[in-house]
Amino acid sequence: MLCGPKATTLTSKGGTRPLRVTNVYLLDSAEVRTDQEARGTKSGVASSIRSALWTEAEIYPRAHPALKLDAEQRRALALFDWST
Repeated sequence: MLCGPKATTLTSKGGTRPLRVTNVYLLDSAEVRTDQEARGTKSGVASSIRSALWTEAEIYPRAHPALKLDAEQRRALALFDWST
């Protein structure tokens, strides 16, 4: 999953949202589903995912022990992050 900056308004109508990648996540769908079922949360569009799962799934800019990005991959992703 690729995520850009959090929206500062409720709607983007009339505005622009340039492509920008500040974080990259790799979620284990089976783990997410098991967690949702345990909490009684439905699966689908805009499903609830606990903050802890997001933290565990981040592979950029923080390193992840199971999926390490090499220097070239990190440089390529950094091209989309204008905040640095």
